[in-house]
Amino acid sequence: MRYTMAEQETVLVYNRETDVWTAYSNVPKHIRRLASIVDIQPVETGEDGEVVAVRAELTEKQIRFAAPRQLTDEQRQALRERAQQMRLKRGTGEGGPAEDHEDES
Repeated sequence: MRYTMAEQETVLVYNRETDVWTAYSNVPKHIRRLASIVDIQPVETGEDGEVVAVRAELTEKQIRFAAPRQLTDEQRQALRERAQQMRLKRGTGEGGPAEDHEDES
């Protein structure tokens, strides 16, 4: 059984006594993210055997609440330039402005 968008949810519950967060999710994106962080326990599977809902336990260090970064245009530009320099150092040059390339014909 697949869940509709309106039915999909992720719930986090914190137990102060044990200092453990319990997560339940039937949102595919969140299931993949949880699976990359901790062992997940399937709660529900679809007819095709695909896991459609999971439960997981997380430590306090694995949960983070953060305010969105508020960047000025100058800060955004500086980050953009820094990222491009890093890409060039690695030799990929991907994602930056078009570079001059000689035609090797």
